[in-house]
Amino acid sequence: MGAGGAGWQTRGAARAGSRLSPESWELHYRRLDEKLERLRATFSKMIRPRPLSVAEVAAALQVSDAYVRRLLISQRLYGIKVGSVWVVYEEDLETFRRLRRPRGRPRKVTAPEEPDIAIRITSEQAPAGANDGLDLVSRRRPNSAKPGPSSRRHMGGLDIS
Repeated sequence: MGAGGAGWQTRGAARAGSRLSPESWELHYRRLDEKLERLRATFSKMIRPRPLSVAEVAAALQVSDAYVRRLLISQRLYGIKVGSVWVVYEEDLETFRRLRRPRGRPRKVTAPEEPDIAIRITSEQAPAGANDGLDLVSRRRPNSAKPGPSSRRHMGGLDIS
């Protein structure tokens, strides 16, 4: 036998009772080996995203490793735990960056100028008939006849001075 016969003896020892000849088995195994090589070549050409470690994510976000782990545990940042190690895909990191609010205290929203508000309110009230000829000052209750105490010296209507 040639070089193929030696391969058949090692592989075919478990198939002593099979109906195929040693040459058929050798041809079968050769085809399987070629198929496996094609699969390996295809798999190596596939574009697989490389997962990032916690340290790499922390460096990208400019935060601490502990903060990234808290984000992962609270599921605010999507990641996969491989054994005891967290990994995050770059696509998930970019999604987190897009949806994350900016760092620090939120800025105050500046209110429009007071005269602008007053003009807008009066312009909206007039067509609705809300004024009826009365302004807000005249609608107030008149002051009561008894003024309140102006200082601590006037207790119960008695002048202590």
